[in-house]
Amino acid sequence: MRYLLSLMVVACCGGGVLAEEPATPGPDELQALVKQLGSQDFDEREDAQLRLTALGHAAREVLTHALKDADPEISASAAMLLDKINRAVVAVRVVDSTEKPLAKVPVVFNLYLRDGRRSVSVLRNETVNTDANGWASVGNIKPRDGYILNVSCRMPDYVPAAISQQRVELKVKRHEFKLVALRCATVTGTLLDKTQGPLTDRRLSLVPSNRLRLLENPKHARFAFRNASTATTDERGQFRFEGVNPGEYAVALMGSKGLLFKSDTIEVEAEETLSMGAVATTIHPAVLKRDDDVLKDDDEDPLPEM
Repeated sequence: MRYLLSLMVVACCGGGVLAEEPATPGPDELQALVKQLGSQDFDEREDAQLRLTALGHAAREVLTHALKDADPEISASAAMLLDKINRAVVAVRVVDSTEKPLAKVPVVFNLYLRDGRRSVSVLRNETVNTDANGWASVGNIKPRDGYILNVSCRMPDYVPAAISQQRVELKVKRHEFKLVALRCATVTGTLLDKTQGPLTDRRLSLVPSNRLRLLENPKHARFAFRNASTATTDERGQFRFEGVNPGEYAVALMGSKGLLFKSDTIEVEAEETLSMGAVATTIHPAVLKRDDDVLKDDDEDPLPEM
């Protein structure tokens, strides 16, 4: 389907919008930070460690020289910081379809390592919220190849977005990706009865195409409506489904005795407002009762095999 191209997001390594990096200080300032690693004041030592870690590769040379420092506190701290710097980082930027960064979006990082053909070890399962520039990242990853990387994000009113890559080689650098979050669609229309009058106060369901065959069996029809989007027609018979994921659907009306109506299949794409216009049915208003479209509780009924 057309929507599949927009559902799976673009993964960008080394391209796209880069994260802002701290300005690299001069040699004298770097040496001052290294000397501060041996300070007797804990806060000063902590501040130097944080600043040198943030500099990343720019601090590698000065920290390498510091490994031979006569002060054991400085040499030990330099070794610890080099171990952190010599690791891979995976960073993801979440943007909308206009490339606007989205802040405070929970991004789920899943990192696996295949050991042999079947065994897979879980190395990282972490959720990080994006910052004001849309970036979320995880670091301290041992450089090597063979990783399985899965990154995803879910937000209300947005289509779930994900990156899935097999046998990834993570080097000693920052690996950058991009997740494009697309808004869910809206589906509207007007439901008409057999006489072309509006069918009011009717609860409709938007049923995915892979469940439509269940509607053919009266005993199984109600299972097609589980977790489906619903909308109620107003006094003019108009309906509106919000937050619809891309896919193929049909609008259906269920009565107390079974299926009353099913529309033709429609294809919905992300970020669109799809109008079905006037949806004509063969339902005569005289045979409808107010509670015909109230679904009975079927929580204890087993779901039929698909």
